[in-house]
Amino acid sequence: MVMRKLRKKMRVFLWFAIVVFVAGMTAMMVGDGGRKPTPTEQGKVGEIYIKPTSAWQKIKSWTRKEKIPLSYRDYSNLLEHYKKQGIPAWKCKNLAFSTLVEEVLVTQEMKKRGIELTDEEVVEIIKNNPPPELLQDTLLLTNGEFDYNKYLAIISDPSNIRWLQSYELLIRSQVPREILYQTITSAARPTTIDLIEAYAHSHLKLTLEYALIPNPQSPISNPELLEYYNTHQDEFMLQEEPIINYVVFQVPISAEDEDYTKEIAQEIADFAQEGASLDSLAIEYGCQIIQTHSRFTIQGSRFTKKDDGYHIIKEEKELILPIRPSDESFVLTEDKASDFISAAKSDFLSTAKSYDLEVHKGTISELPIPADLSYINLAEKDKIIGPIEGHNCFYVLHTLGIQESPVPEFSTLSDKVRDKYYRSKAQELAQKLLDKITGRLKPSLQPFREVLQANGFPVETREFSVGAIYESPLFAESRGQEIFLKASNLPENETGIVSTEDGIYLVHCLKHEKPVQEEIEKAIPEVYPDWIKEEKEMIYEEWLANLKTSADIKDYRYKIH
Repeated sequence: MVMRKLRKKMRVFLWFAIVVFVAGMTAMMVGDGGRKPTPTEQGKVGEIYIKPTSAWQKIKSWTRKEKIPLSYRDYSNLLEHYKKQGIPAWKCKNLAFSTLVEEVLVTQEMKKRGIELTDEEVVEIIKNNPPPELLQDTLLLTNGEFDYNKYLAIISDPSNIRWLQSYELLIRSQVPREILYQTITSAARPTTIDLIEAYAHSHLKLTLEYALIPNPQSPISNPELLEYYNTHQDEFMLQEEPIINYVVFQVPISAEDEDYTKEIAQEIADFAQEGASLDSLAIEYGCQIIQTHSRFTIQGSRFTKKDDGYHIIKEEKELILPIRPSDESFVLTEDKASDFISAAKSDFLSTAKSYDLEVHKGTISELPIPADLSYINLAEKDKIIGPIEGHNCFYVLHTLGIQESPVPEFSTLSDKVRDKYYRSKAQELAQKLLDKITGRLKPSLQPFREVLQANGFPVETREFSVGAIYESPLFAESRGQEIFLKASNLPENETGIVSTEDGIYLVHCLKHEKPVQEEIEKAIPEVYPDWIKEEKEMIYEEWLANLKTSADIKDYRYKIH
């Protein structure tokens, strides 16, 4: 057990050992007039340069930005926290960095606004706001109700000082953030019309008949496609993006790694058999939990090997233990990638060839790299970035500058041009059929189906409601959801064209049922809390996004060579 935990933590231990060693060496070098230590050697995973906001700040700082370090230790703690939740390592890094950035920005914002609690305010909060776990404690109930005298006796007892200190820290952390949240979102005030529209939309019912207008079946020649491409070039223009060469270092999974994973799976299964819950074991071992699809509840526990790893099954849950390379393999592969970087500074392509690595090329949006590189300047030419950890691999990037031509060559887009051409033809056919239908629609409601079926297009009729969409996961993934949402403003007895991801549809609304006014008026008090919650969350997310945009964020997680 001890060895297992040591192996799981080995990479973290190695990293900290390197940081301590390098920090000591660079301190000696600086003392002797040597080079200045890099940010990572100083224990910083990044920095935030915050622009002055008030006129006084701008005058005082002469428009200089305030520099705030992002602690590597805080980043590591967040990383471990997310790993324990079973989140994959390459996702943990992005989540941990983003969380750290938000934490620093929000803390700075609270300082600017003077949002803090005095000691007296903290004492009052503790006295008048028992934590939820104590409110449910039967020992603090008198005649079935919470007894504040018993609670006051607990917080007055010197033996509970450690608990009180923890509760104080929690209050000092959470309450100012709640004050900031309420301050930012205080503008969320719905009108009666807002509430009526929200309720009416959430209780909308439609009966629709619709038909997919397929792409034309006749073959299309290249000259036709080229003519379409030349007349619609603005639709194929690319945004200017950095271009990257990159190589991938796969971390090998050895037979020993698989045997080790099988041992751990057996260990987890044994603990589960002895009575441990899969939820607690998932937290301890950093695994994912899913619901089983079996109709039967499995008594005891068992484990089985599948494509994504070993599955430990108990009752109605499955714990997934992926087969991953050992930590030693990760360290050795990362070292190999670092050696490659040192050698590739003179010639990236030749070095990749000598390492027998395939060189991939593409724009940033096309790369499969899971890391968030939005904080790194990738427009600068001839920089090597990495190693960047992915799913059982490491990436090394070589920047090539900005995409030179905003309009790609036709030869590289023939499939995309063909798809758009077919879709445009389907749109034209749908419009012709719509013109025919609308000319004959009144007073009869039958022509829609007659016109579509006469042209060989099957018509489907279906009832839709917002409740059905959000209550049924299967329905939410179907094409019906998109048709319903895009046709929700279509009046009764009207026909329209709806463009979805999987094609062009002609849609006829047979029934458009909204709740009656009396029902809406009665429901407004029930709608208000949900409306306020959603609106506040939207306002806060927009505010936080703007806060990030106004800050200049530097990411030092990946060395830039």
